[in-house]
Amino acid sequence: MNSHGSAAPALAELSDVGQRARRRIAYRLLPFVFLIYIVNYIDRVNVSFANLRMSADLGFSDRVYGLGVGMFYLTYVLFEIPGAIIEATRDRIAFLAEQLSFKPPDAKAIAAIPALVQPPWPRPPQ
Repeated sequence: MNSHGSAAPALAELSDVGQRARRRIAYRLLPFVFLIYIVNYIDRVNVSFANLRMSADLGFSDRVYGLGVGMFYLTYVLFEIPGAIIEATRDRIAFLAEQLSFKPPDAKAIAAIPALVQPPWPRPPQ
């Protein structure tokens, strides 16, 4: 216990090695955490900015937009935890190689799917 009655050591009570370790962790980790925070903020704001024009252009009501955003974040949360567990238990290089192993025919098939969708508005004359 320190002089204030708490079990957490005060900064002045840390040894020289402890202070250097805290400083090194702060200099290496905090910029990365700040960058992740900024990217997360931009991601959340982009979803809101997309609503400004997308809902009007596609005729979405607020309810439809809310359902879509809710499904997006629900699947994000549901798949984030198992993905992190899989990544932690397996070799990272092998896991990334599996994730990035789209073969050209697969990528072409996925890229062709939007061509099969009929838009609700009339096509312009060609």
